[in-house]
Amino acid sequence: MSHILYILFLWLVVSYADFKMTKHNMQVSFNGLGSIPLVLRGESRQPMQYRVLIPWLCYLFNRESKKEPPLRTYLHLRWFFILTSLVSSYWYFSVLSLSALLPVSILALFYVWVALYDYTDIYVEITILALSFGVISTQPVFALPALAVLAIIGTLNRETTIIVPLALAFSGMYQDAIIVGVFVASGLYIPRAFYGKKERYCSFNQTMNNLVEIKKTYAGGPPIVLNEYTIFFISLAICTTVYCVVGEMGPIDLAVLLVCVLLIVPAKWREVRVFAPMILSVAPKAAVLL
Repeated sequence: MSHILYILFLWLVVSYADFKMTKHNMQVSFNGLGSIPLVLRGESRQPMQYRVLIPWLCYLFNRESKKEPPLRTYLHLRWFFILTSLVSSYWYFSVLSLSALLPVSILALFYVWVALYDYTDIYVEITILALSFGVISTQPVFALPALAVLAIIGTLNRETTIIVPLALAFSGMYQDAIIVGVFVASGLYIPRAFYGKKERYCSFNQTMNNLVEIKKTYAGGPPIVLNEYTIFFISLAICTTVYCVVGEMGPIDLAVLLVCVLLIVPAKWREVRVFAPMILSVAPKAAVLL
């Protein structure tokens, strides 16, 4: 009972902090709440146009979502997925034979740490990946159909679900990896078939843009203590330190690390939540060190 109450406490803290810290960003058209009507009308750009899970759920519960941003429905979904992400991660960390409260606390801290922009997809992403990792680790009789369903739902939310078939392949379960990979591909295909080809709102390779922005951010004076790039570099240093100290890497860790390293190219580094899957690998290792 105490664990349930603690997770509910974390849920309330994260939900409050997330809303207070991201509400300034809720009406922009490229992400989050502000993008929902555009996505539903097929008027957005890549990659948001193809991340349809939250917009489709908003439309399911609120038919006016095509006309204007559905604030109440959106917040209810966000708060729901914050809770599911904490609960599913708690279960996955428990599967690893850990005292799950500490790593789930690290996860909650990470949520608050990166709550700069309005993205609900991070909570759906962590929910799907934590459930998938738990299924891979426990291998129940329904593992393959469960992973297939999670894969297609997760890919409608964000493309990082490719981590799941990679983790299966690194575990030597090649047939399962191929089958789940087909469902990931289906999740990529469905919104593209539905909405057609869309232009990107920014170039795919963001490396030079990131370097230019970093130079501008720190030029002309002492480093700003807490800005988006400082958060990125501190997060990178923590993850690197944890991996170097712990050393041991399992198939899931390798899949997560591979995808997050590849994300360095297309990601805007100031948006640290893009690398959220890393926390499912780092948090349990950090908990062991602590």
